[in-house]
Amino acid sequence: MKEAATTLAETLGALARAFCTVVAWCVVGAFVAITAVSILWKLEPMPVRSLDGAAASLPGRFYADMLGFEIAQLQRDSEGSSFSTRSVTSFLTRLTTGVDPLDPRTFAAQMLPGAQGDRSVILIHGIGTGPTDYPVEVPPAPHLQEPSESTPQPEGTTGEDPAASEDVPPENADEPPSSAGDPAEPPGEEAEPAPREPVPNVVFVYHSHPTESFLPELEGADQIDEAYEQEDRSKMITAVGERLAASLTELGVGALHSDEYYPWRGAYNESRKTVKAVMQQHEELQFFFDLHRDSARKEKTALVHEGRTYAKLFFVVGQKNPNYKENQKLAEELHYRVEEKIKGLSRGVVGKKEGSNGEFNQSLSPGSILIEVGGVDNTLEEAFRTVDVLAEVIAELYWERADAVETDAEPTPPPA
Repeated sequence: MKEAATTLAETLGALARAFCTVVAWCVVGAFVAITAVSILWKLEPMPVRSLDGAAASLPGRFYADMLGFEIAQLQRDSEGSSFSTRSVTSFLTRLTTGVDPLDPRTFAAQMLPGAQGDRSVILIHGIGTGPTDYPVEVPPAPHLQEPSESTPQPEGTTGEDPAASEDVPPENADEPPSSAGDPAEPPGEEAEPAPREPVPNVVFVYHSHPTESFLPELEGADQIDEAYEQEDRSKMITAVGERLAASLTELGVGALHSDEYYPWRGAYNESRKTVKAVMQQHEELQFFFDLHRDSARKEKTALVHEGRTYAKLFFVVGQKNPNYKENQKLAEELHYRVEEKIKGLSRGVVGKKEGSNGEFNQSLSPGSILIEVGGVDNTLEEAFRTVDVLAEVIAELYWERADAVETDAEPTPPPA
């Protein structure tokens, strides 16, 4: 009996130790799994979202391998080729499922609820823009998400009809006008083109997140979620929109600007009401620009050009809009035109389907685009420089389209 009791005790002890060992390993395994998932969640996955992003995601060597079919010197070995079984299988898997077999982060992005991010895809990469350098949206700190008592009341939609300012004397009105007897320009030098007749109400500029600001402009603020201003309108992104509207007006392209305040939650639904109301009042409007400030840091949002710092632009297309292709064409044209002005000023064009909104009021007009101007570390002066360039681009695009319409509308002269 004593031996049986001893054996039973030893057996129970062994079972208890085994049980404790299993529990301990389960705890360790759970901890490791949670840690791994947390790390993967924080790392941004890189799945190919759709055919729109397929071409943008193809590596440069793919095109070299394409040329290799015609140029023998560019041919690679079969294993290193973009057309190897491994490369093709990997790409097709990414295209169809969003999972990259070589990137474990994409498994976490597909399996975990809410871990799929904002479903962004970079359609055009600007200089220095990586494959996952999407716009960053960091909500304001809780105490900055609702208006304070000192939040200024919006001035509503403002804008000067450029045609109404024709009688305003120029800044150099004190200088005597040139007489008719002044010598003509030397032969061979082209005279400056005659000034355009100003056109009112072409562009509408607004801000779904009007309290977005810039850390260098905010005393005591150093965290990304503190880059918001509720009291001083001159430090808000609305000041940048006002500058864009004023620059456009100076170029003869009439612009309206709204500094309407919207709560953070449901901001796009509220700003949509504003856009629809303005469209009803001014049916002649052609462009609608929702200006924002990105939450990315300065190494991604600043450009030094000829000794001056500019805030980089990022054009955002809402792919939940069924007709987003038309908006995308406008975004791409603006991107390329900005790049012609200052190389590297545009970070590119990005499509967003999920996340903060995915539509951004762009279904209301093919001329509607969301534009990120700089990031939290830029200054207002840098943003002002950038929107002055953007205004030139928009004005040139408008006048080119207007000239094309006039040319098409010219009647054919009757035969002699």
